[in-house]
Amino acid sequence: MTRTAAFAVALLVLAACDSGTSGADDDLIGSWTFASASNQSVGVVSQAQDMVDLTRATEGSVTLSGAESGSLRYVHSYYSYDSQSSLSLTSYDPNANEYPSSWQTLSINQGPNHSSAALTASSNDGTTYYYNEAVGAGVSRNSARFTVNVDMASYYDNTTPARAEGTITLGHRTLAAGERSTFSEYAYEFPPNNTARYAFEREGVLRTQQVSGNQTVERTGSWKRVGDRVVLSTTEDGITTSFEYRVQQDGAALLLIDDRSASACDAECRRYAEQQFGIVAGTLTSFQTELTLRLVPTASGARAQVAPAAAVPLPEPLQARVSIRPRARR
Repeated sequence: MTRTAAFAVALLVLAACDSGTSGADDDLIGSWTFASASNQSVGVVSQAQDMVDLTRATEGSVTLSGAESGSLRYVHSYYSYDSQSSLSLTSYDPNANEYPSSWQTLSINQGPNHSSAALTASSNDGTTYYYNEAVGAGVSRNSARFTVNVDMASYYDNTTPARAEGTITLGHRTLAAGERSTFSEYAYEFPPNNTARYAFEREGVLRTQQVSGNQTVERTGSWKRVGDRVVLSTTEDGITTSFEYRVQQDGAALLLIDDRSASACDAECRRYAEQQFGIVAGTLTSFQTELTLRLVPTASGARAQVAPAAAVPLPEPLQARVSIRPRARR
């Protein structure tokens, strides 16, 4: 999704096609600056349920004792579908800028007929592995809450076991049956010293300006309005690529929303989304992703036109300049 979002922003910068406009396009006419973008996964379930949301904080922790000591309260990874689940907890924050000098990671796998646990303890001196291939009732789950009470033997010395014990509740949200719900949301921003501006002119002329550090790229293109949507296309080496956005006003801001994935999500697509988000199998009735580009007037309420620009060589891929950060939904 991140690549799709970055490419869509790049296409907005570089769009070029033949089009015409009318008085109904006044909400687009003017000069705009890219402010941010967001990518949402939304859908409807037929059965009320709790869904694990890893953008929300966990509650509780799992404590290590015996041959190892420490507290595990960060989620490294999580997967759940039907009767299978996998949870990996770690002692360090995966979003931290630096790794600690030592850390532990506990991996728990549960299935209908078999459950196992493995502990990895790493430091500058090396790595020690512990395991329990038949944890049985040592790990129990109730929705987003996991209770752990497991002894694990060292791969190298069965006489020095490590013990993991505690209860941790993963961040989660409640989905109501029959209502549109947001499953995940990510925000996109340009890093400092990078901007992109777009001037939508009458007669379908589009002028763009992209600034990246000391480099400025300007380009002339065009756009076409179709009802409440705008179609942007670009032709490179004889190949034309088009994106279509729904246009929406948000105060002074202009939103361009790509919501076309709804009609393309079939039963296989919904099954994959159920696995991805840990939704009860067979209960997801509709699913789509929505990419929203947010543009604001370039000059404090004024929509000054960008000066006409000549075509220039394309800059390096925009993907390398887009900063991506999860947006937690509390």
